Amino acid sequence: MDIAEKLRQDIEDSEMVLVGIGEEMGISEHEIMNSMPVLFQENMDFEQRLGYLMRQAYQQITGERYLLAYKRLNELIQKKNYFLVSVNTDNLAKRADFQESRQVYPCGGYDKLQCPSGCEAEWEQPDERWDSWAKESLRRMHTVQSFPEKAHCRKCGRELVFNNIYAEKYREEGYFADWAKYTKWLQGTVNHKVCILELGVGMKYPSVIRWPFEKIATYNQKATFYRIHSALYQMPDSLNGAGYSVPENPVDFLINKFV
Repeated sequence: MDIAEKLRQDIEDSEMVLVGIGEEMGISEHEIMNSMPVLFQENMDFEQRLGYLMRQAYQQITGERYLLAYKRLNELIQKKNYFLVSVNTDNLAKRADFQESRQVYPCGGYDKLQCPSGCEAEWEQPDERWDSWAKESLRRMHTVQSFPEKAHCRKCGRELVFNNIYAEKYREEGYFADWAKYTKWLQGTVNHKVCILELGVGMKYPSVIRWPFEKIATYNQKATFYRIHSALYQMPDSLNGAGYSVPENPVDFLINKFV
């Protein structure tokens, strides 16, 4: 039995499925910056403008290859008791058909604005005028000169930024409710047959997925653990044969092995 068929069988036989999504399953800010260097270097006199461009770029990118991989993943786990945790900010997984109540994005995204100082003010929703400006800028492939006035924190007056890990003082509480659901779900995995699937998770934020997943697989004797990554696929010796390393890009693996 090859590794793909074994994974399919272990998911089928499991009571619960834990999925971790990492950098290789998404589009990074770095990739967008490299593909549109002129756009992101011209007239970047404040951070909020760049944030809206990033937000709009993610919305416009079709990401067909990634979405197909997510479709394959959903087909594998949709009938199971699963939870998905992702360190990506690109929102691609949110465009797939996973149940909303079974997802958490602890690194944030581009859904709302916060004060960079972390002021406890109300969350600001993105301004439609700024979205229109960013959409037109991307269409023209250069920045336009007329744009709405930037938003400021009502408490300290600083320019708002998007609520994600790149903020100066990231307000994680925006995702506390989803994280609470996740931790409660994790508590229910004790003494249950769990299939752990780690897809493209590197060492960017190892304390969110990589190390906790290893710990779960080590202490739960009924767990099986699959780590799929093009380079960082190695498993710790503590798993005693319960872990399977797959040295492949997870997007290619899902698309090619689960047709």
